[in-house]
Amino acid sequence: MERAPSIDFCIPAIGAGARYLDYLVANLLRTAARPERIRILVSHHTDEDRAQIEATACAARIAGFVKVPAHQNVMFAPSANHSSAINALAASCTADIIIVSDYDMAFLMPGWDVAIAERVHGGGIDLFGVPYPPLALSQHFPKDSPLSWLSGVPLVKYQRMPNLSFLALRRDLLASCFPEGRITSFDRYLASGSLPFRVMNTRAIAIENQIPMGLMQWLDTGYELPEIIARHGLRHEALSYRAIADQDAFTTVQPFARLDVIRQPEFFYLGGKPFLCHFKKGSMKAMDGTTVSLFDLFVANVEGFLATRAPAAPPREAPPRETMPA
Repeated sequence: MERAPSIDFCIPAIGAGARYLDYLVANLLRTAARPERIRILVSHHTDEDRAQIEATACAARIAGFVKVPAHQNVMFAPSANHSSAINALAASCTADIIIVSDYDMAFLMPGWDVAIAERVHGGGIDLFGVPYPPLALSQHFPKDSPLSWLSGVPLVKYQRMPNLSFLALRRDLLASCFPEGRITSFDRYLASGSLPFRVMNTRAIAIENQIPMGLMQWLDTGYELPEIIARHGLRHEALSYRAIADQDAFTTVQPFARLDVIRQPEFFYLGGKPFLCHFKKGSMKAMDGTTVSLFDLFVANVEGFLATRAPAAPPREAPPRETMPA
């Protein structure tokens, strides 16, 4: 009988997101078919971040912490920090499959780990994950900002390909397809002073990113994935995106529907069934006073939906815990 592939589940985290992380860890282990094959790795930027994470119930299930220095004096520093964290986590992986996930996700499909393993370990898929929504968003910049001209301009992210909000891939691809084994160089891009926006000004770039010519692309962590997919002919599968109004997993949605679209939860389907949901912009929501009630509602909806699904696997013994070098 073939050995089930091992999974390193990598979560870039900050102290402010400890509550979301706590729920994700409990959720992913409870809904996995083979939780004993999953090792959870978490990054942090400061000792204070780590202390907040270690104060949660999930801390005992984290196999390794990776400390990643935060970027200083960099525009769009959170994105640079997120990128550095993903690369540091990937460098610490030893499993057959690497999964990178935002900390405010939750699984809606029991046996999600088997579904992923069937695709990226034996099903011919190189990259599996969530796509960006098919939306044109906009940002507001102060009048004295060098980016003030971008205020109100439609901004689009690449389409119909997996992104680094949630991505699964075989670990062997790091050496063969990713420069220096880094999943993204967006941290270096921002640290060099470059701005995360570009016009789709050539047919090749537009086709590669599946964005119409003339539109402005909003670059983000992992913006290079379409180019890597094209260069190496990687086979990819993106889950089906659904907005709050189009999903059937959550039954209480009114408070979410009142939020700006960029802050509304996202839903991702596999084979027409709910697979994963994303609280979305957890760090941003932590800045206002509605976070607790909104996240409580998010959790209640997830739990209500999972109660209608097949029973999850019984709890397994927690994996041994170790601290990894930064």
